Amino acid sequence: ALLAPVIKGEGPSMFGLRIEGNKIINKDGVTVRLLSINRSGMEFSCLYGDLGDGPMDQTSLSAMRKWNINHVRLPLNGLCWLGLNGKPSASGSTYVTAVKAYVDLLTANGLAVVIDLHWTAPGNQIAKEQIEMPDADHAPAFWTSVATMFQSYTNVIFDVYNEPFPFNN
Repeated sequence: ALLAPVIKGEGPSMFGLRIEGNKIINKDGVTVRLLSINRSGMEFSCLYGDLGDGPMDQTSLSAMRKWNINHVRLPLNGLCWLGLNGKPSASGSTYVTAVKAYVDLLTANGLAVVIDLHWTAPGNQIAKEQIEMPDADHAPAFWTSVATMFQSYTNVIFDVYNEPFPFNN
């Protein structure tokens, strides 16, 4: 995929992110504040044979950059990532490739990305909604695969699970 150049001069770098105490620090030692959008679609679109909800290209990203964002939250479907869910045309390696291409586009534009395990399901169930907690059957394999793929990205953050609500609280 052809990647756009990094946009510079729009706030502190979003590369080399690390946690120090209760702050996010970049490669230059500067505290950064995440100004974000949620780019929904990847958590459910694979169930219907699609890869995303709307355009996920440079044109749409350029429009989002006008909002002065520095990070994008990307909710995912753990079972679509693992190829255990969704339409075959939009699951497994096809899904992984699409997610990676979008993360690459975002990071090439100087943005941080929060990858969020949003939908998952235990056993042979279909991940079609958010459940109380990540499932022990598939979440570890999902995060092992995601962490391996993005281990060298210094501006990708992992959100282990979106808004857990144990005991239906």
